Amino acid sequence: MEGIRKFLIVDDDTLFLDLLAQALRKRGHIVTTASGVQEAKNAIMTDKFSLVCSDIRMADGTGFELLDYIRTSFAELPVIIMSSYLTCEDRFNARMLRAFWVEKTDKNLVDIIADYKE
Repeated sequence: MEGIRKFLIVDDDTLFLDLLAQALRKRGHIVTTASGVQEAKNAIMTDKFSLVCSDIRMADGTGFELLDYIRTSFAELPVIIMSSYLTCEDRFNARMLRAFWVEKTDKNLVDIIADYKE
């Protein structure tokens, strides 16, 4: 690990969100959570993050809407798109918007996020 990093994790599945945040905090990182797109946008406007990890399908919008907002306003902010149901189109869209994608079910998800370098 190269040092403490600050992550924004976005997911409307609060159990998953809390477990992932807890695992990253145990590794010494600072983690902010958001349960939807608007809450994530508010967090990004008020704080500086090393990385944003967002689910695709949420109650108030999609991870791609959030990614589009980030690319428009914070172009260099790294983003990981997460989902349990990534389609080929999702993977393609993520890459076109310069985001990495990962399956939420990947047993190395915490490692992938903690060690991610763009």
